[in-house]
Amino acid sequence: MSITVFGILLLAYIFYIFLKSNSTKEAFIDLFLLSIFLYLNITIGYVVKIEQQTIAGYFLAMVFAAVAGILCIRKVNKKNFVVTGVFIICILLSLMLIPFREYRIVDSDGWDRYLFGGNNLTTSLINGNQIKKLIKAVSFIFVVETVHQKIDDDNWLYIVNKVLKWTKVVLCYGIFEFIAVYVFQITKLYTIILQPVFGLKESTYTSSMTRGGGFQLQGLFTEPSSYATGLFLTILLFITQARLYESKGIKRKRSSWIWIGLSITLMLLSMSFSSLLYCSVLLALTIIYIYYIKPKYRVTIILYFLVFAAMGSGVVFFLVNSQAYYGERIISAFYILKTAIKDSDLRDLYFHVVHIANDGSSISRLGSSIGILKMEFMQNPLVGLGIGTGNSYAAMPNMLTDMGIIGTVYWYKILVGNRKRNTIYANIGILILAVCSCLIVPFDYLGADIILLAYIINLLFR
Repeated sequence: MSITVFGILLLAYIFYIFLKSNSTKEAFIDLFLLSIFLYLNITIGYVVKIEQQTIAGYFLAMVFAAVAGILCIRKVNKKNFVVTGVFIICILLSLMLIPFREYRIVDSDGWDRYLFGGNNLTTSLINGNQIKKLIKAVSFIFVVETVHQKIDDDNWLYIVNKVLKWTKVVLCYGIFEFIAVYVFQITKLYTIILQPVFGLKESTYTSSMTRGGGFQLQGLFTEPSSYATGLFLTILLFITQARLYESKGIKRKRSSWIWIGLSITLMLLSMSFSSLLYCSVLLALTIIYIYYIKPKYRVTIILYFLVFAAMGSGVVFFLVNSQAYYGERIISAFYILKTAIKDSDLRDLYFHVVHIANDGSSISRLGSSIGILKMEFMQNPLVGLGIGTGNSYAAMPNMLTDMGIIGTVYWYKILVGNRKRNTIYANIGILILAVCSCLIVPFDYLGADIILLAYIINLLFR
């Protein structure tokens, strides 16, 4: 067993939270916001490593938040108890049926190997990853229930402000990384600075990757795409802060626009294809939100939407025809997606598309998202193949493979709870995020990031 410097500091801070808190609710809030901060900013390394299993900081914070949540909860209503019970039964049933599955693709890089010609199909067995995911699922249930019962808008404002205060420091690291790799050509920042503090876990890029003549920034994440996801959530968090200030009559901070601009810039500098997707989602959510809050100007908003859509189409057309970096990624993505949907077995997908789409990243992400649905989820679509089984690059296919349709439906019921929301607009926002999650978005469906997203949608469209 080994523990990192980051792990020692994190455990000390968690102990300090329990020691200084005047109530279990106060401890829960601080641990929950710590988990959100880590999900949005730091996924590299680990706290503790036991043999081949690593325990990440955001996972540990979520578990301790659940412990504090258990001490907070005094009563659970009958409806929530039934929903939670069915959800747990689905998870346990899928785990009990694991020995009867046909096959699955294992290891953190399993789909990468398979899509590029590897023959790594194997029979399903219960392993440490599934036990860890089961612990995460139980923690998720208690954290969500505590959030529904105990956390109001005042508490959320405190959480958002505290997370953003820390996040600004990490955004400054993004500037440092940009200067280091582009000005001084230091591409081994992870090995030189980060690894001694955070340690090294599998699937971590230890040197800056090159794309389109530039370097991919990855912040304090294992790879650039996850960095883009964290920045996307950070942008939404700044918008949430503005919305909470507005609801309380507090003047909005103008400096927020600077931080939002920096987040968008760093997201695009990750050179990840998902950054384009996130920019499109942000634009779509902005238009829907303005359409929702300004009913008198809906005709004007529709006209603006059509103008933006035409401009966006023009930009895409220019990128595709100019052979620019993002243009090549767009062409590759569509061709890979079409081929992955058409082929019955995705082994050797790379060799089927390489003559047009020599884009290893998109092959891995889109191929694994489609492949896991066609080859694993369809083995048992009702209750799934067992929690912790899904290991594609996208959240929704993983969740469906883990828990099946029934488990996913009850997961959604737990997540949204009994909150009142504007059904049409909130569901449109949820649908947009769900479609993204089917492609390449690596949200953790049992993490603090998805709880945050659910609150943001509820806040914007309540």
